[in-house]
Amino acid sequence: MGFIDLIIILIFIYGLYIGFQSGFFRSLKDFIVFFIVTLIAGKASDILFGVLYKFFPFFNFTGKAQGLKSINIIVWKIILYILIFSLLIYLIKVLLEKTKIENKILDTQVDISIVSRIGGVLLSGLLMVVVIFNLSIILLVPCLNFKALANSTIVEKLMTNTPFLANANYNLYSNEKYIVNRINEDDNTVSTYKTVNDDIVKNMLKTNLVSDEIMDYYKSTGKLLGTKTKKIKKKEKEEEEETTIDEETDDIDADTDEEDYEESEDYEESEDFGEEESGEEIEDIDESDFCDDFPEDC
Repeated sequence: MGFIDLIIILIFIYGLYIGFQSGFFRSLKDFIVFFIVTLIAGKASDILFGVLYKFFPFFNFTGKAQGLKSINIIVWKIILYILIFSLLIYLIKVLLEKTKIENKILDTQVDISIVSRIGGVLLSGLLMVVVIFNLSIILLVPCLNFKALANSTIVEKLMTNTPFLANANYNLYSNEKYIVNRINEDDNTVSTYKTVNDDIVKNMLKTNLVSDEIMDYYKSTGKLLGTKTKKIKKKEKEEEEETTIDEETDDIDADTDEEDYEESEDYEESEDFGEEESGEEIEDIDESDFCDDFPEDC
């Protein structure tokens, strides 16, 4: 069991506690609202994307997703999903306040019985499944590169086995998981990232995430592929800087040695010159003394 699975279990347990406190009717209301909104948001985001796909700007992301602009298709679907989901939750909240249905429900359970609390726990468990389902859809957007979540055993079971919701959103989830794992493979480099981008496009078409018409439009406009630059790792950068410093130090030492050598030659030449002058003086002195002693031989 991974760290992400442990967090999911803790969220689920906390949800059960909230259900125990809320009782049956409040938990029932929350579950129905979230379940219906999730179904509608999944379908509506697909429809809206098919209408607005020509107007979406495509970004060149950083990190592992750099250069893979086809990921923008997933990103915009998730953005539309969040917007529709939030809007529907807000509208339902306003509707409940206007009709005062929620207040009538709460008035029926002034004292929450143990049976109501148990029912609240069961319904809250179902509600937590829907909540975790939505969080997974949003956090698995490939530009976040949440690899641990993509490979979570619990998330995979929820996303593939939750009744109704799995069928409505499976294409989106399967593409998110595929892309996150694909961009973390060794061949996602500056020289081969175009192949990775092509594989992502093929998988989107294979799973019917988008139609051929939409994909052909993006290909014709050149939106699917960005640029990828080589990122030097921190360790490699430090080694390169150390090498440069060593080379500069060696050059300075070489210049210093050359200057010392030239100075030593000049010094030796000056010594030789001094010796020659002193020798001439000695010879001159010796010759004058000889003539004084033996004038007849000079």
